[in-house]
Formats: sequence, structure tokens, C-alpha cells
Amino acid sequence: MKTKKLFLFAICFLSIFLLSSCTKNPPTTDKFTEVCKNAGYKVKHVKKANIENVKTLIFAKNKDCDIEFYVIDSNETAFKLFDREKRNLEFMYNKSEDKKTTYFVKSFNLCKFALGFDGDYIVIARIDDCYIHVKAKYSDKEAVDGLLFELGFYDDLSLFFDNLVKEITAFFNGK
Repeated sequence: MKTKKLFLFAICFLSIFLLSSCTKNPPTTDKFTEVCKNAGYKVKHVKKANIENVKTLIFAKNKDCDIEFYVIDSNETAFKLFDREKRNLEFMYNKSEDKKTTYFVKSFNLCKFALGFDGDYIVIARIDDCYIHVKAKYSDKEAVDGLLFELGFYDDLSLFFDNLVKEITAFFNGK
């Protein structure tokens, strides 16, 4: 019984430590530009976006994929943009006959929503005041996910907690 309490204490301590140090740093405009150019995209910086609350807007495009990268004036505004776009995409997805996949994660300062339908793969994500919108062919899903991973739009913490829950369950079930 004493080892179970010690084990639970260690798990709680480790979880608190990880929770306090797992926020994501948003990519800079320079990093976005560099990563996209290295991946073969044509990158265009919009000098005056004339869009309310948008400080910076960059487009990246190749033959099969369009990416919009925004730096918004506040984290709260970026979250509202993400939430609105997520609802719009869910509506479009629900009307579609050709549904492939959905993925949603919200952790700390990262929100990410991805879905595939009608031959397209669409991802929206935000970290703090940075928001990204990607539309590509579904066949390019792995390349898009790799690009987003390189930019920092990924969530490794949910994998950690999924495995942690499995380990704790196995430990208490005596396996």
C-alpha cells in the first residue's frame, strides 16, 4: 500500500511539473517563412492586411496547398477566430457526404482542429496570438502534418496523458 501511495505521489509531481512547462511557443513570421520556403511553397507577406485585429498576414502556396498565417492583436481574439472557424468547418463537415477524419485538441495555449472531407484536408490551429489555416488535398495530409509539426503546431502532451492513464490503470489492476 505504501508503494502505491509513493507511486501516485510521483505521478502527481511529474504531472504538475509537465503541466507547468508544456506551453508552446508560437512560430515567428521568420520561422514560418523559412519553413514554408524550404518545403517548396511560394510565400507572400501582405503589407497591409486591412483586416480588423490582424497585425501580420502571410500566405504560402504550392500547387496543392494554401496556407494562411496570421498574427492577431491578442490571444483572446485569436481564440475567438479559431472558435468561429471551427464551428464553420464542423457545419461544412456535417453536410459532407465524403467524411474522412476529424481531430481536435485543446491544451494550454494550443488549439488544433483538423478534418478531411470532399477530398480536402483542412487544419486550423492557434498558439497564443498566432493562427494558421491550411487547406490541402487529402492525399497531402502527411506532408501538411509534417509542416505543422515543424512549425510547432502539435500536441505531444495528450499522448503523454493517454499513456499515463494506461500505465496507472495497469498498475492498479496488477498487470
